This record gives sequence, C-alpha cells and structure tokens, in this order.
Amino acid sequence: MLKSLQRTLSPDPLIGIFGWLVVMFMVWWVSGASVLVADDSDRTPVPKKEIRFAATEGLYPNVSRKDGRMALELLMQKTIVKRNYPYSVKLIFIDPVNDLPDNIKSGGYHFVTLSSIDYYRYRDAVYLNPIMTPTKINTPTEQLLLLVKAEQTLSTILQKEERSLIIETGTSGDLSKIWMDRILMDSGFAKSGKFFTKIRRVSKPGRAILPVFFNQADACIVPRHALEVIQELNPQIGRNVKPLRQSKGLIRLMICATDKPNQEDIDILIRESSQMEHNPETLQAMTILQMKRFVPIFEEDLVATEKLISRHQKIALQNRPQ
Repeated sequence: MLKSLQRTLSPDPLIGIFGWLVVMFMVWWVSGASVLVADDSDRTPVPKKEIRFAATEGLYPNVSRKDGRMALELLMQKTIVKRNYPYSVKLIFIDPVNDLPDNIKSGGYHFVTLSSIDYYRYRDAVYLNPIMTPTKINTPTEQLLLLVKAEQTLSTILQKEERSLIIETGTSGDLSKIWMDRILMDSGFAKSGKFFTKIRRVSKPGRAILPVFFNQADACIVPRHALEVIQELNPQIGRNVKPLRQSKGLIRLMICATDKPNQEDIDILIRESSQMEHNPETLQAMTILQMKRFVPIFEEDLVATEKLISRHQKIALQNRPQ
C-alpha cells in the first residue's frame, strides 16, 4: 500500500505542506467510506474520485526533500496504510509558476497552494478562492518587523558606505522585500536594491537577528513571532534590537480552491485540517514540516496583503519600459 501511494504522489516530490494536505484528504475519505462503498449485496466497484492538488515549488525552502518525505511517510503509516478508501489523490508540483493559469483552466486541479504574491498575480486570469493558510501561530495573518540596533534609523543607515539587509526567507522572502521597498519609498528613499549595498537571505530567523545584534548587519526583516521567541531565550536582544517598522497583518501562503471542488469538499478540507494539530502523531510530522496548524482565511484577512501587493504591481507596471 505504501509503495502504491508513493507512486501516486510521484517518484520524488518536493514534499511540504502539500503532501500534508494529500494525507488529510485521504483521512477524510476514510471516515466517509461507509457512504461511498457498496454494501454486501452490491459488489459493483465504486469508481474512485480523483482529487488533484497543485503546488508551486520552493514555498518551504527550509524543509529538505528527505525530511519532508519522512514526515509524509509517518503520516501515511499512522493514518492511511492499514485502511481502504475509495479515493484517488494526486499531487503535482508546478515549476515554473507561469504554467499555473493554463493548467487550472484545463480542469486539472481542485486545490492549489501558492504564495500570496502569485495569487494576486493570477487571480484575474483564473478562478482561485483562498480558503486556508498554513501558519506557525494562531491567526491567519502575521506582522513582519524591520529590526535595527536601538540607536539606528533609516537616515543614519543611509550615511554608511556599506549598508546590509538580511531577509529571513521562510515563506515570506519576496513579500518581505516588497514591504521593505514600500517603507523606503514612503520615506522618500530609493528601493531596497539601491538603498542597501548588500541584501542577504537566510533560512532561519536567528541568522537574521543575531547579525544585527552583533553589528554585522544594519537591518533585518523577520516575522514578529520569531523575535518574540528569541527575546524569551535572550532578553538582551530585545533591549538592543528594536522594530523600526512593523507591517499590518499579512498572509504569505494560501491554499486556494479552484472552481472544480464542490462546497462540501471545501468545508471538509477546512474542518479536517483544523483537527490535525490535536493528533500527537500528525503533530510530530507537522513539526518536521515546520508548521503548527492550518487556519481558515476570511475576506477581511486579505485586506492588508492585497493593498501591499496591488500597490507594488501598480508601481511595477508604471516603471515597465514601453
């Protein structure tokens, strides 16, 4: 069974939250099997319904293929392998992302996981309904912080010959840079690529914050929860490193429904996903995948993200060579 499931999911996928979602849907169909499976008097095989998930690659750069595969296998062993289900699930990774609109229009996918930037890039070209977001906190949105040493400002940083910015990649690298550009332009400065002489990306928040603390970098951008965790471990960081700016609540990743699933499919996906964090075995796998829970998205949650990205897109169009 495990080998057949692995063949269904593709030989060597970039595993992340998307394999996680595949498992969740399998669990749902296990629980609903009594509705779909014929009784003893009817031996006619029930056709399997295929649910297709698509995901853009690289959304979770801090999770290796090996660790992701191990987490997926753990989820399958604990929830699926010993059960039968009249359901077929397929996971497809898209690279480059530009293939996404055409693929969705062809009717290939039921659910798509992508960055908020790509959602706003393609939402006019294809139907995408944001329904959930993976997160490490309890809310769908999270603030980004621009951190500097306590005595620094943008003006004092600009006076330096060498000016460095560190961005913690996670799932927010590109969104962080867009936000940084907006901060600088609203303050009358050039965009980040010109304001800073060096921009470096790192995989963990500590690798962004500590260089600022030790005067090895001028600024960094991290999620608020990352600073709070490090401050608990070392309160001195909180006294010497300060948020110079903080964003409104932003959504960085989205799980969207296409026009293919029905409302019942969507409702069950949301409900079952919200319960996975309470299972010790699946929680262990989620820890490997560096997340804690899935949280539903409502329209009001998207306001700040849409405003930030839409303004960025408008400026990009204005500056595009004719």
